[in-house]
Amino acid sequence: MNLRLENISKSYEDCKILDDISVEISEGKSIGIMGESGCGKSTLSRIIVGLEDIDCGKIFVNDEPIKTLTKNSEQFSKKDIQMVFQNAFAAVNPKFSVEDVLFEPLKIFYKKEVDTESRIDKANEMLAMVGLSGVDLKQKARSLSGGQLQRLCIARSLMIEPRILILDEALSGLDYLVQKQILELLGDLKDKFGLTYVFIVHDFLLCYYLCDFLIVMDKGKIVDKIDLTADKIEPNDHISEHLLADFLASRGLSRKNGEENN
Repeated sequence: MNLRLENISKSYEDCKILDDISVEISEGKSIGIMGESGCGKSTLSRIIVGLEDIDCGKIFVNDEPIKTLTKNSEQFSKKDIQMVFQNAFAAVNPKFSVEDVLFEPLKIFYKKEVDTESRIDKANEMLAMVGLSGVDLKQKARSLSGGQLQRLCIARSLMIEPRILILDEALSGLDYLVQKQILELLGDLKDKFGLTYVFIVHDFLLCYYLCDFLIVMDKGKIVDKIDLTADKIEPNDHISEHLLADFLASRGLSRKNGEENN
């Protein structure tokens, strides 16, 4: 599924959050969207997933224009795009068991009742996929650790087999080792399910490892688009330049020669 947003604008009262944004998300690719807090990247992600309407612009699914992603078409339904939020703890009902969390999207998107045995089999399959095969379905979801809970939220999003998965700062707040584990998990899941990822991030490192392209935003506008698969990464904006410089410095590298600094 290819998704294209053209000339999207969005305002809240007199404050313009997105200004003439155009983004293309190609099937099987992973893109990162970066920018400082308030630049509009989370609003853009909510528009992509259908949680926000647009003021103006056009949205296309496989070149078919649709008014908004909250509407269904022959080629698209809301279950095709799912989202994993930054705060896994807040994203889970405090009363829910692991089983409840995993069954929730099935109840929302499938009108016909899925028999209990099939649901349990699917839940256990998804838990195994995200490295939680030993977790009891009846266990309270919020009793899991932060990393386990985020894995559970990823499993929940996969229960309905989406084609695009949006991760809105989904690794923020997790320690480095857990981030690394989940990045490896996401890479494996991408290959297994043919997923397309949209990462909303503030860390260039996360984009570098999993994304094909990086979109840099500032004050509601896209200021740069960077091909991360190229042999040489070339920013075209001062904000992107700073992001790359900070990343290289964190890796002990120099932009000038690409070699380790001594």
